[in-house]
Amino acid sequence: LFFYFASSGNLTRLSSLTFLTPMFAAAFGYLLLGETLTPVQLIGAAVTIVGITLAQKGSTDADDPKPLKD
Repeated sequence: LFFYFASSGNLTRLSSLTFLTPMFAAAFGYLLLGETLTPVQLIGAAVTIVGITLAQKGSTDADDPKPLKD
């Protein structure tokens, strides 16, 4: 996915993917290694997802600028 987004030139999506890397590592650690996730880590994951969602929403608005009204 990283190289796909890098070649497509969409830097917002590329940076969003890098923000998700620690979350995937924590999820795989939980699922495969039996690690525990603290409430602070879960809150951090939720804040990260909300931030990425807002950044993606903002990037689509910036890609389609609306003319200013007089």
